Amino acid sequence: MKNFRAGLLALLALVSCAPEPAPRTPARIAATPAPAIPGVSIRKIVRTLPNPLVAHVVAIDLSKATGVLKVVAERGPDGLVAATVSRLAALNGLSLAVNASFFQVPAGKYPAAGERADAVGGLMLDGESVAPKGPGLGLINAGLCMDGRNVRVEKGFTCKGARYGLASGPLLLWRGEPVDTEFADKIFKSLRHPRTAVGVDSAKQKVWLLVVDGRQPGVSEGATLDELKQMLKDEGAIDALNLDGGGSSTLVRRQPDGSYKVLNVPIHERIPGRERPVVSAVGVVNL
Repeated sequence: MKNFRAGLLALLALVSCAPEPAPRTPARIAATPAPAIPGVSIRKIVRTLPNPLVAHVVAIDLSKATGVLKVVAERGPDGLVAATVSRLAALNGLSLAVNASFFQVPAGKYPAAGERADAVGGLMLDGESVAPKGPGLGLINAGLCMDGRNVRVEKGFTCKGARYGLASGPLLLWRGEPVDTEFADKIFKSLRHPRTAVGVDSAKQKVWLLVVDGRQPGVSEGATLDELKQMLKDEGAIDALNLDGGGSSTLVRRQPDGSYKVLNVPIHERIPGRERPVVSAVGVVNL
């Protein structure tokens, strides 16, 4: 027994003096990059002054792109239904997409996914004109029109000769000059909001989709309409149009596995990161 105890004590001493195994380095998992979209670039803008702001700029060069722009919506048995931008992009095979049209909010309640949703302002979907609903909010004064690689912003909304189009507003830039949006500011009540907008260059070959996050104090408080004008003008746009914003502002892109990733931080019902079901989206579809 004495020899056994002595051996046990010696063994414990050896274990206690043995060097600790080196800590294991966690395996690094390489981030899977999103597939490149020919003719398209996406960049993020982060600033702190004069107010915290996060924005995403999608630049589309139609002279180099293998795809074209189109407007999409989901149809139900009685008309259009609300769907998230991610769902609209997936249903229509878009490489990337942003929210588009304003839509009616009966009794102040946003339509849930799959519920009837009426666009405010006209829509043109695959050559078919969808009648507008509502009075236009006092904001609808221009349109975005697309037919293959021909994209333009126009005053009013006829989209003559276009296959896809949507009415929206207010018009932000026209022929290189900022448009007065004081009336729209009064309708929006406060100056800063999440925003979505589109701009086109003079050759109608370059298009910019701009999504600004907002309603997130200290992170991104949103942009004014005047700031939208300047940001799009700085990119090279001469004509630009405000699209639906607020909690609707969303930017998504397709990932290698076919899923869709939201690149910004939408804020539906005051919850950051929650997508709002909307009535339409505009995005790039590869040919």
